[in-house]
Amino acid sequence: MPIEDHTRTRSTVVTPIEIHRPDGNFSACFAMTRKTLPELVSLKHLYLSESDSLYFEKLSVERRQHSFLLGRYAGKTAVSTFTGEEDLQQIAIYSGVFTQPIVRCASHSNVQVSIAHCGKWGAALAFPEAHPMGIDLEETSGSGHDAIMSQLTKAEQAMLAGLPLEQIPALSLVWTVKEALSKVFRTGLMADPMVYELKSIAAGQDGFESMFKNWAQYKALSWFFAGIACSIALPHRSSFDLARIIDSQNRINDLP
Repeated sequence: MPIEDHTRTRSTVVTPIEIHRPDGNFSACFAMTRKTLPELVSLKHLYLSESDSLYFEKLSVERRQHSFLLGRYAGKTAVSTFTGEEDLQQIAIYSGVFTQPIVRCASHSNVQVSIAHCGKWGAALAFPEAHPMGIDLEETSGSGHDAIMSQLTKAEQAMLAGLPLEQIPALSLVWTVKEALSKVFRTGLMADPMVYELKSIAAGQDGFESMFKNWAQYKALSWFFAGIACSIALPHRSSFDLARIIDSQNRINDLP
């Protein structure tokens, strides 16, 4: 059944995206939600399918329960707006052999989704198979930054040092950039880190744009909000209004 409008406007924002390319345009949809585990549990009868519910009942760790529900809620909300399917229970998201999210929606085919979650935040991109994308989130105050630094080349370290950012936010940003691209390829960061080496990263009016040494056909757009770094990887020659996503997201940031 459809979720009531207020759940989409207070702690969840859904933003249709118009993607422009020299050879044609595409549509996509961005969803961001900020919900606690009890909030997600209270709504699960509205968006979890029977198989989702069975899987959820097997999860015993609260952190895993929270991330699973954040992913399903954000992912199905993005797919719902992208396809026009209002009943979220009619949208199935299941894991492929590499744990990548696979969408099944009876009313539409070739729909893809990329999902990210961090703390109480969940984000998703719904897009057509013809235009691959990926999204990732990372806390700027989390641990593991020494490990990230150890995987960067000297050239990448110099790039980050030249950004108008403190070291830890900069490391969080570069991690999300590489993770977002790895989701495009459905590998996760299981390949050699050098595969995702950056060619450049530059600050712009609305955020940061990164290019890749080995993947000239892709780029990543990044920004910060509420102590979180967020990146979207997409084809290099594609563009969309990042400021519109950031503006809509601020409706959540302003909540108590």
